[in-house]
Amino acid sequence: MFALFKQNALYVLYYFGLFLALISIIGKTRGAFYFLIFLLPLRNVIERMHIFALGRDYLDILVGFLIIGTLVAQFTKRTKEEKTPISPIGIMAVVLIVYTTVSLFIGTFYLNLPRIFSFADPRIQTWKNFCIMPLLFFITLGNMDDKKTIGRTVFVMCVTIAIMDMYLFRQMSWYSSLV
Repeated sequence: MFALFKQNALYVLYYFGLFLALISIIGKTRGAFYFLIFLLPLRNVIERMHIFALGRDYLDILVGFLIIGTLVAQFTKRTKEEKTPISPIGIMAVVLIVYTTVSLFIGTFYLNLPRIFSFADPRIQTWKNFCIMPLLFFITLGNMDDKKTIGRTVFVMCVTIAIMDMYLFRQMSWYSSLV
């Protein structure tokens, strides 16, 4: 039974994440947010997803859909009290993203490189990886409404840590020199 689950878990995670990403477009971002929190530390699972279509960009796609969904959710809130307030940290995060983007364009002109960007370009990948933390800040800020959501987020983080620990101890038992 466990072997059957282990063989199909990757397929289930991949398609479940795509389903959550598509739902997040209409502003229902909580499920995709929890899934992203669960999946981010599990690098071995993410690397195994490279066999699927767009598997290398799986997290980027999920984050992109979450950003769109968070923006849709913020724009569809009716009252000012429901909307997420603007904070000084948010302003600094926007300034950081704009500054790095402008620096990327200036570097492209300075190095006389083509102006058409490709996601395979290492500079674009480095810029994207640098900007992911401020974007995660905005996604988290847009999804945290009450104490219940914070509790669920901490629970998902604890489950992920437990899975990582289980995997680590299993690897340590394979190599007796590490124990």
